[in-house]
Amino acid sequence: MFRSTVKVGAATTDWSKTVTDERFHPAMGGAGWARLGQVKHGSSNHWVVGRLLPMTGRYGARELRFAIGTWDQVTHADCPVVAMQRHMEHDVADHIVKARANGQIVINDLDDWFWELHPENRAYFDTSPKLNARVNIDHYRQALLASSAVVTSTQFLADQITTWDSTLRVECIPNGVDAGRFPTRRHRSGPTTIGWVGSTAHRSGDLTILRQPFGALEKKVSFHHTGHHQDFPSFAEQVGIASSRVTTTPMLAPHEYPYGFLFDVGVVPLVDIPFNHAKSNIKGLEYAVAGIPFVASPLPEYVLLAEEYGVGRLAKTARDWQRHLKALLDYEVRRDEARRQRHIVAEHFTVRKQARAWDNLIWDLLG
Repeated sequence: MFRSTVKVGAATTDWSKTVTDERFHPAMGGAGWARLGQVKHGSSNHWVVGRLLPMTGRYGARELRFAIGTWDQVTHADCPVVAMQRHMEHDVADHIVKARANGQIVINDLDDWFWELHPENRAYFDTSPKLNARVNIDHYRQALLASSAVVTSTQFLADQITTWDSTLRVECIPNGVDAGRFPTRRHRSGPTTIGWVGSTAHRSGDLTILRQPFGALEKKVSFHHTGHHQDFPSFAEQVGIASSRVTTTPMLAPHEYPYGFLFDVGVVPLVDIPFNHAKSNIKGLEYAVAGIPFVASPLPEYVLLAEEYGVGRLAKTARDWQRHLKALLDYEVRRDEARRQRHIVAEHFTVRKQARAWDNLIWDLLG
């Protein structure tokens, strides 16, 4: 059935302060890109991505709707649908109510369970109601509840939000990856490099899981960390290995990000806490489309990926981690596992599938 194209405004607070995009504008952070930024490339609707601008005008009695300000200084005030992410300002819920009263569809995307942030995670202090009166998770909760619908990246998040209000429309739209953007790792015999992609400042003590297995392998392999920042704890320090054994790549913008997978084996360590139960398997999906086999902690989304799709190895104990990592030192094992898993992820976890789910939700909400 033919559907008319809808202009969708997308806004996130996840903009990098350290890297820029191809046009030297602020680049989107990983969550902003994975959940909103890349969706526009697979959508049948017209998406504009930028900053959220509450604007007054002749919309009705309460005179407010959202516009989107893009980094090229254009204001898009004609979006019938606005999708927002991580907006926790003190007045955002009230603005959502007014925008909806004036006919605008407002969708909130939720990709982390912020109400269970670990104190070691930098975001804990940025979003705490005790430490930040104007921007915090209490305001965020009210914003989510005021929305036309909430989209989540995992079923755990969808289930949690539903307990707040069973009448709120909640849709789980899993992450997708664009396999065509990722160069495929070529596996050869010889030295093996184990790697991890991420920010050490936004962890929950996860990397300490790797101390024992990495210690046992330190003299046999090299290590790589993509996402290094001089103001954050070093990867070497976090996993307890000599810095001389680790090469690093700084944080990368989305257009450069696929070229940061400079290792043979990936790791996804996650401590067993509610915050991590809510996390998606996006890192594992990215490893797989980059042609990199990986080992992950057995949390829900990685158990699902391993048991239903045969993608990724699960390690519960230090002995499990060491056993799987040792097995992947064999380049033929890595090569065969990588080929199979890349094909599976490229077929089942596409950005087009993610975008189609967004399109269907938008068209349904517009009636």
